[in-house]
Amino acid sequence: MVGCSSSACSGEVDGGSPTRTCANERIEIPAQGEIHVWPARFVDDESLTNDRLELLDDDERERAAQFAQRRHRMRFIQFRAFARQVLGGYLGVPAAEIRLAVGPHGKPRLERRANDPEIHFNVSHGGDCCLLAARLGCAVGVDIEQVRDMPDALDVARRFFTRSEAELLARLDGAARRNAFFALWTHKEAAVKALGESLAENLLRLEFALDPAGHSRLKSLAATRPVPDGLWLRRLDAPADHVAAIASLRPCAKIVSCSWNEAARDVWARKHEAPDWIARRSAAAAPVRSREAFDHPRGA
Repeated sequence: MVGCSSSACSGEVDGGSPTRTCANERIEIPAQGEIHVWPARFVDDESLTNDRLELLDDDERERAAQFAQRRHRMRFIQFRAFARQVLGGYLGVPAAEIRLAVGPHGKPRLERRANDPEIHFNVSHGGDCCLLAARLGCAVGVDIEQVRDMPDALDVARRFFTRSEAELLARLDGAARRNAFFALWTHKEAAVKALGESLAENLLRLEFALDPAGHSRLKSLAATRPVPDGLWLRRLDAPADHVAAIASLRPCAKIVSCSWNEAARDVWARKHEAPDWIARRSAAAAPVRSREAFDHPRGA
C-alpha cells in the first residue's frame, strides 16, 4: 500500500503546493485548511480486480455482481478498493476494515471509531479516471467527467440548469458548448456533493457564469441550509479529455496532489512493463493545479 507522510513527500505543484510522493503505509492526514486530492486510473486486469474484491464489504461485493458489463464491474471494484486503501492509510487500519455509511442523499462517509480524526472525503469517477478528495473537519465534494459529445446538452441544461446558464449554452455551439456544459456540470456537482444535498433537487439552486476563458464563476447560491463561510470552489487540472472541480464549505489554503498508482504498479510488476502514465514509486505525482477564480467565498 502506498502511504504518505511528511518524511516521504517531495516535489511542488504550481502555486507552491507540495506534491506528495508516498512510500510509507501510514498516510499523514490533511493539515488544517488543506485538501488532499488523489487521482487513480482503471487497469484492465481481471486478476488484479479479483485481488481488490477482497477489500470490499458484502454490500459492495453484491453491488459489483450486479454490473452486466465486465469493464464497469472491474472499474467499480478497483475504485472502491482504492478509496478504502487511502482511507485505511489515514486511519492506520486495513482497507477491508474501513466502515462506510451512506448519507440521506447517497454520499458515502466514514463511520468513525473512538479517537478517529474527523476525515471528510468524496469520490468521483469519469471514464477510466477517478479522484478522491479528503479534508479534515470540513465537508468536501469533487467531480470529474469525461468530456464527450453531448447532442442533448441543451435539453439537459434546460432541465437541470438555471435559465441564464441554459441561455448561455444556447449562444454557443460545437466544442465551445460541449466544454462549457461540462465546466458548469462539474462545478455544480462538486458543490452539491460538498453541501451533502440531493443532486437532482439542487442543481438549480446554484447559478454560474463563464468568464471569457470558459472558466466557471459562482454567481449565486440558494442552499437549503446555511453555509456560514459561503462555498469554496476550484477547477482542477484533469487528464486529457476530462474536466474536474472541487468544492468545500470553508476556504482551502492548499490543495495537495497525492500519488496513487498501486493497482497499476501491481500489473507492472507482473508484466515488467508500464503505461507511460504510471508513476514509479519514487516519482512525484502529477501536479494538481487550481484556478484562482474562487478566492472569495461566494465567487464575487
